Amino acid sequence: MKPVERILERARNVTQHGSGWLVSCPVAGHGKARGDRNPSVSVTEGQDGRALVKCHAGCETSAVLAGWGLRMGDLFETPDVHEKMRGGKPTAVWKIRDSAGVLHAEHFRYDRGRQKHYLWRLPGASRWGLAGRKVGSLPLYRSERVACWPEDVPVVITEGEPAAAALAGLYPATLGTVTGAHSTPGPEALDVLRGRNVVLWADNDEPGREHMCRIATALQGIAKTVRIYEWPGATFPGADAANHPVVASRSGFEALLDEWCAAPVWSPETATEEPVGTLVEDVAPERVSWLWRGRIPLGKITLIDGDPGTGKSALATDLAARVSVGRKFPDGTPCRAGGVVIASAEDGLADTIRPRLDAAGADLSRVLALATVPDGDTERLISVPEDIGVIRRGIEQVQARLVVIDPLMAFLSGDVNSHRDQDVRRALAPLAKLAEETGAALVVVRHLNKSSDGNALYRGGGSIGIVGQARSALLVARHPEDDRRRVLASLKSNLAEPAPSLAFTFTEAANGAVRVE
Repeated sequence: MKPVERILERARNVTQHGSGWLVSCPVAGHGKARGDRNPSVSVTEGQDGRALVKCHAGCETSAVLAGWGLRMGDLFETPDVHEKMRGGKPTAVWKIRDSAGVLHAEHFRYDRGRQKHYLWRLPGASRWGLAGRKVGSLPLYRSERVACWPEDVPVVITEGEPAAAALAGLYPATLGTVTGAHSTPGPEALDVLRGRNVVLWADNDEPGREHMCRIATALQGIAKTVRIYEWPGATFPGADAANHPVVASRSGFEALLDEWCAAPVWSPETATEEPVGTLVEDVAPERVSWLWRGRIPLGKITLIDGDPGTGKSALATDLAARVSVGRKFPDGTPCRAGGVVIASAEDGLADTIRPRLDAAGADLSRVLALATVPDGDTERLISVPEDIGVIRRGIEQVQARLVVIDPLMAFLSGDVNSHRDQDVRRALAPLAKLAEETGAALVVVRHLNKSSDGNALYRGGGSIGIVGQARSALLVARHPEDDRRRVLASLKSNLAEPAPSLAFTFTEAANGAVRVE
């Protein structure tokens, strides 16, 4: 899909304007974000295929794109991917036809390693994309078959062609949406269901349920009845018809049909909004759990700040070694042994991290180095928040009690403006949630800026939102009376009284590595 098409599919109030389009700004708080009569964002296509986006109300382009669920990279075509797809064999091809059998588009899926690429092409076209046509205007997948089905047979609609293709092998009266979960098929696409009894099979996640509720609303006055079916036994987020055991085994269909028929009939009156928030009286109180009491809480983000060369990374490695074997912390606080995940962008794994861990007596079988992920034929640094799922798998793999990200700025997504409070908080919120859900202590290392004046709390690189997100912030600095020594001091402590400062030094171990004492 071309960058401009990707934007127009998500945008609201799209109007043609010269050689481009005007659309509403999606930025939260923007006065015209919810369907203004005078859209303020212009979208045009550059000569190189890139999308040019400008909000004339002054919103930053990255914020506008984020409101559509896009990133800055989505403004550009990826011809390298398209060329690879052209020369390869598609994993699947879905032909999108209307009720008369006329072919409107073809949807291709290509698998490259762990990555899946989906590309649209118009019939007979030599280029990828829909040439400005919105996906929502396309017919539902398998629409050409509806006329063959008896009028009293329920028609099941799934989210996406793969789920529809899987279910159709068992139950032919199946259609699939071709739009994403955040958009809705148009009236012409839904008209094929006029007078029909419809069952909408929602994916097992909130976007999937909202998707089907929007379709149910659009079907009012078209379908005879509409039911929304939610698979009660779904065991993971996003589970759909293709994952259902009845569909996979081709047995027990009668029970599934009974569940469809038992699903409540949907109407605007029955579509009550879900409760929001959490009543505090329903929350069981818990005590704060600590990795290192008073300094590093479990299930939270802790920040370690310091100037370059003061030993922040060496200190973090020492903490990792202690946790891996359950050795007491320097102040005598007990330490329960557990796994450690280290994401380091500055120190070599073989010549620095491993020797330091050896010198500190770490249990290397409990320490996982996780700094990069595959990217086609190469690798790239883990990106926060995009690769939170990768970090989660690392935590689960070694049952980590400690995660070290060193330094934070190296792993922030390129779409995150580290000096913009809103960007930083949006990026770190998923990281904080990961810590809470896994119970691991997330220690992020950050360099100080070049300023030498003012409160050290405000000297950390980037936005103040970084230290704001952390529940504990520690500072590593040179000892004021002895340049050979370092001090670990508490800058911020939301969960306990600030811990007393500790002094430490560096020595050279037998293997030549730096060791903290």
